[in-house]
Amino acid sequence: MNSSQNISTNIKSTRFLHASDLHFGSKQYQNPLLADDHLFAFQQILTLAIDRQVDFIILGGDIFTSQDLLPNQMEQIIDILSDFKQRTNGKIPIIAIEGNHDIRRYSHGNRIPRRQSWLRILNKLGMLILLDADLENQPEQRFKIFDPVLREGGKVIIKNCVIYGTSYLGKQLPKKIYLIREGINDQDGMFHILLQHFGIQGQMKGVPGQSLHRVSCLRDRVDYLGLGHYHLGYSLQGWIYNPGCAQAVSAGENAFQRGVFYGEISGSKGKFRQKISLIKLKNRPIEWITVFFSKSYQSMSEIYTQINHEIIRQNPFLVQKNDQNLKNSRSLPVLYIVFKGNPPSRLIDFEDKPLREWFLSHLDIIDVKIYRKFIKSTRTLETYASQQTYKKPQRLEQYMIKNR
Repeated sequence: MNSSQNISTNIKSTRFLHASDLHFGSKQYQNPLLADDHLFAFQQILTLAIDRQVDFIILGGDIFTSQDLLPNQMEQIIDILSDFKQRTNGKIPIIAIEGNHDIRRYSHGNRIPRRQSWLRILNKLGMLILLDADLENQPEQRFKIFDPVLREGGKVIIKNCVIYGTSYLGKQLPKKIYLIREGINDQDGMFHILLQHFGIQGQMKGVPGQSLHRVSCLRDRVDYLGLGHYHLGYSLQGWIYNPGCAQAVSAGENAFQRGVFYGEISGSKGKFRQKISLIKLKNRPIEWITVFFSKSYQSMSEIYTQINHEIIRQNPFLVQKNDQNLKNSRSLPVLYIVFKGNPPSRLIDFEDKPLREWFLSHLDIIDVKIYRKFIKSTRTLETYASQQTYKKPQRLEQYMIKNR
């Protein structure tokens, strides 16, 4: 991409979308229909890009879940990208970096060479622009302008913006963050976007990340730090942005704030105004049902009666009213069901497989995840007393207090 063709001093505004963690190839519950949800989320992003007439899209890594991908899934991805390129006449480039999931080093137990990833294949096919810097080079050579023929480079210039990027640096980031800073030209009068794949410490409880203090050394040269990695969306100090995952990968992520950031940058020669907003995507709905067993059921018919009763009481809309063809509908929810109370008799077949079959055949759902949260002990006070008659009464009282 030639810099002289992209820089303009009379630019009203530059628009872009920032997404991350698309996780193509994710295999939730081994259900191919749920794997397609990640592609659907990406299609929403591309449609949004056309509707908002953006100048480019940036992706903050983890575009793929791993290097294990079925051929039909890769074919779908290429078809989606080809269609987008054709519809936009190639005028909305997609700019990406590799995340830790994109460059996993093992597949089926075999070590994979460092420079292999599905993103590199898409880059070679011209489906997107993959940025990666040479941080060991001299500062002015670390982020070379992306070469459309060689399909390599560390930065792209679009209108009044320069987009810099490196692949996932992992534990090397603390040592290389100053190399990144030195490689960014702070005298060009452009709006600087830096794509990185890491989280900021404290934004997700219990998940390791980089300290905000360490990252702050970039502030004088970076106007927009576009992140990926954490599936929870957040923004900090008006210059750090992480959109979160486009589609929930697990049940715990359903309550996360996430989506895509839409940015408008106006101004030139170092005097910029930015307007950034989070746009939520339409994801597959999630439903939770808790079924409490007040006693230890002795038959599956009793269990199904109790389950049916609780579903009708808590969410009657789940009860199947339509034919099986609607199982492909994107509006059908994933059901998370939690069993609590007394565990059923060990003599009955209370296993996940028959339970899943029952749920899928009786409810309007796409899939189900089963959680068992039964109490550990089901001994009643009467049972305990009958076994402890030889002991003094105060021991029974102590037991009651302790187990109240």
